[in-house]
Amino acid sequence: MKKLLETKSSWGEYYALVRSGTQHTIFIKAIEWKIFDLLVTPSLATTLAEKMNSHPVNTELFLNAHAGMGTINKKEGLYSNTDKGSEFLVSKNPAYLGIFFKHMNSWNEMFLPKMKQLVKDRSTSPKQYRYE
Repeated sequence: MKKLLETKSSWGEYYALVRSGTQHTIFIKAIEWKIFDLLVTPSLATTLAEKMNSHPVNTELFLNAHAGMGTINKKEGLYSNTDKGSEFLVSKNPAYLGIFFKHMNSWNEMFLPKMKQLVKDRSTSPKQYRYE
């Protein structure tokens, strides 16, 4: 087996950046699918899959990803909102931020696919993309 190279610094920060794109997508999808509204009452993955009309195993994987990210709780097979999730991610609550997060995501979807063009293309005017 090849020995790992010893380095002066940790590359964990870079790994977290790459992984954050996946976590971002998982988080936004949960808001779009109103997962946090469904988890006001602790539920099994199979129960949630029935309510969502989704694939039970893949729904459980999705929920486990959220539990790993700390955006929901998992205890004895039951998934539920965290205290923060209950406050900010349940659509009926006054402090709901889902619309804000979805709006921020739409900015990413608008600009990220054009990033190469915006940075590399000398003919692209930055003024047409500026918010003022």
